[in-house]
Amino acid sequence: MSLARSGVAFAWLLALAGCVTVDATLEASGAARVRMAYHAVPDATEALERQRFTSAHVTVESFTLAPGGAVTVVARVDDAANLPTAAAFRDATVKRERKGDEETLTVHLVNRTPLELKDAGKPGPKITLTLPGKVLEANENATVSDNVVTWTYGLAAYVKRASIDFVVRYAAAPAPH
Repeated sequence: MSLARSGVAFAWLLALAGCVTVDATLEASGAARVRMAYHAVPDATEALERQRFTSAHVTVESFTLAPGGAVTVVARVDDAANLPTAAAFRDATVKRERKGDEETLTVHLVNRTPLELKDAGKPGPKITLTLPGKVLEANENATVSDNVVTWTYGLAAYVKRASIDFVVRYAAAPAPH
């Protein structure tokens, strides 16, 4: 399974730190590029944050840690199934299933510390995936436009869940012969 094919579960794990935005582009080859913006914990360093997004299969292409802890990281993964090899994605499972000319991408996230928050108005994670084919269906009230699917959550609703699945079915590129 490739990142492009398996989905980019990326970064959803950081929702506990506040508003997280993930923009991922999946390629028909299975590779993917993930751009994540979030707020780091106090005392975070660039070296430690880069290390969390790095493994033998995940490479950091760019990284910015602004004053106040705002982080933007762009990473590339060779195969979606390998995304959890980077510590930042350890609680994600990514899988892709092909049936005929369609693929289903499932990203399963485990929240190790579900919380109840009183401030229900805070924005939570926003996850946008650009897929290599037209989106046919997506779960969780996702917004779909051609080959792009977006999931948006309020922080309180998101962090109280023990796990969440992001599922999208899309038109697959023709299988190689």
